[in-house]
This record gives sequence, structure tokens and C-alpha cells, in this order.
Amino acid sequence: MLKAGIRYLVVFILLVSTFFAGNQAVAKKNQENVVFIENIEVMGEIFTAKQVDDGVKVTTTIIGAEDQVVVVRDKVKDEFISLSSDQWTGQEEKAELQLLNQANVTEEVTGNALSKELKGNWVYGKWRYYTIEIPDKAAAITITSLLLSYIPYIGKVVGAIASLVLIYGIDTGYFGAKRDYKLLNANYMMEKQQLKLFEKSDYTKLIKNEVKESASLVGN
Repeated sequence: MLKAGIRYLVVFILLVSTFFAGNQAVAKKNQENVVFIENIEVMGEIFTAKQVDDGVKVTTTIIGAEDQVVVVRDKVKDEFISLSSDQWTGQEEKAELQLLNQANVTEEVTGNALSKELKGNWVYGKWRYYTIEIPDKAAAITITSLLLSYIPYIGKVVGAIASLVLIYGIDTGYFGAKRDYKLLNANYMMEKQQLKLFEKSDYTKLIKNEVKESASLVGN
């Protein structure tokens, strides 16, 4: 029992350490962190979204049936430094990159509560609230890339929210995002992703709340 308890404790420490380390922009040379690889649906079309964070740059790749778009944001300078597409011309790529850099983003982080038990209870992440100015006439993939680049770990739930932004022509989005964990045993955990879209800047009138849960191996 003692060995099992120690094992759970070690896994719990690694889990929490990974959770908080993922929210820090610490530059580590030649070290990449794959934040997620997810299938998402935007405006009825299925894409594969992948994000890699090396501490300095966040690279978001969105792959559809006919196109692949790669967007890179410099976290230190807080600007998008490149955008490439298999289908767009160089001029179109430049125009979309300019639209991305027109967006204004502010972030507010609330308090954090952790589960006291090692197993079977949720480890609650911080609520992070974002105000994001949506570039006018930007493509659906550009807007999706914008949200993914600034709001961590929302791969599973971003598609529905991005679609609403497009459908309603939202020019400023007010978002709340959180990621929670539950350790099922020494090898598996549950992950809950939550993304909210609000109508007003006081985050009181909710438009949409997307929640997705999934099981995964610890450390993956």
C-alpha cells in the first residue's frame, strides 16, 4: 500500500507540475511541447488542429480537406510572425497575417483551487478570461488560429465557438477558458476542457458553453 501511495503521489506531482508549467512562457532551447492534436469542426467542416509550443513561439497548424494553414506567434514579442497556406497566394497570406496582428487581446486570471485527494477528484485549473478583438473579414481558419494561439488547450472545443463568432459577426469576443484533471489511477487521467463565449465584457451573459471530457495516458 505504501508503494502504491508513493506512486500516486509521484504521478500527482508530475501531473500538477505539467499543468502549471504549460501556462508559463519559459524559453527552453530545442525543446518543444505538443499542446494538442485534435479534430475540430468549424462551420460544418472537419479539420485537424495541432499546436506546438517551444516556450518562445506557438505554432498552430490547421489541416482541412483542401488546405493546410500554419500560423506562428512570437510569445515574447506578442505578434504573429508568419502565416502559410497551401491554397492562398502570397498576397492573401500577407493580408491574413496583417489581420491577425490587428487583433487586440487582454487576459485576466482568477484564483485556483486544487483537489486535496490524490485520486478520483478533479484538479481544478484557473479560469482565464480573454477579451479578443476579432479582425473584420478574416477567414474562418484565421479566426480559429487566433483563438487557438492565445487561449491554451482548447483544441477540442474551439470549433463550435469559432463558428458562433463567424455566424453572428462578433467583432469583440469575451471568452472564459479552463482545463481540469482527474487522476483515475497511476496510468490514466480524465481531462475536461471548458470554453465559454460571453456577450458582454463583464462576463455575465453567456452565449455558449462548450465542455469536452476525454481519457488519456498520464504524461500524454
